[in-house]
Amino acid sequence: MTLNPIEPERKSKAVRIILSIVLSLLGILTAIFLALFVYYLWQIKYGAPEKLARDFRKFESGKFTLIDGANQAGPKITKDINSYVRKNNPTTGNPKGKITILAFIDFTCPYTQESYPIFNQVMEKYGSVARIVIKHLPLISINPEALGIATAAGCAGTQQKYFQYYDLLFKNLKFTRTDLNNYAIASNLDINKFTACVNNQINIDDIDTDTRDAIELGVRGTPTYFINQDIIEGSASLKTWDETIIRNLK
Repeated sequence: MTLNPIEPERKSKAVRIILSIVLSLLGILTAIFLALFVYYLWQIKYGAPEKLARDFRKFESGKFTLIDGANQAGPKITKDINSYVRKNNPTTGNPKGKITILAFIDFTCPYTQESYPIFNQVMEKYGSVARIVIKHLPLISINPEALGIATAAGCAGTQQKYFQYYDLLFKNLKFTRTDLNNYAIASNLDINKFTACVNNQINIDDIDTDTRDAIELGVRGTPTYFINQDIIEGSASLKTWDETIIRNLK
């Protein structure tokens, strides 16, 4: 029996076509995988996680910052703010104090910056009777760098140097990456651990939790302070603080 020489040639051509299609599909799938891989690496290193951005969209941008102590008269909420004290929240003062102060802050907010020296006096004056808890609410819709700064402060907290770092941020008000690293060195942090923590956004879930807590508590802007059930919004006078805290000590 004589074989038709055309048949093997057709089969060979068909195999080549199939192989070409398979290799093309593999190439496309590989390209998609690499694109997604690079995208998520970029998001981890530079971008705010989508869940955090989604939570921030629940705020209106016009309500992010508050000028002065707008709400200061009597009880404002009925929720127990102690249930919003999270394990990784930076805390100072008396853990068994009669008063709990939750401070929602953003290091880049001008009114939080204005409030800083007064709030420092409050911490020094009432630290023996109050548990003071910091909650981060970085206003990324106004200043995208705010998230990185809050992350850096949280990373200082992982080495038990949060408040040293917090003071340097507010006293210097310079927030480049070099500045953030210099504050870490000045706070005697392990710079390698600090850098790894910042690059990997180790505490991003803590910041997201603080954001959701702010939403649940009806926070309208930064700074906002809860003193038990009382609220101080914005930069208030020391007299306002004294009156609010004394009222809660009775």
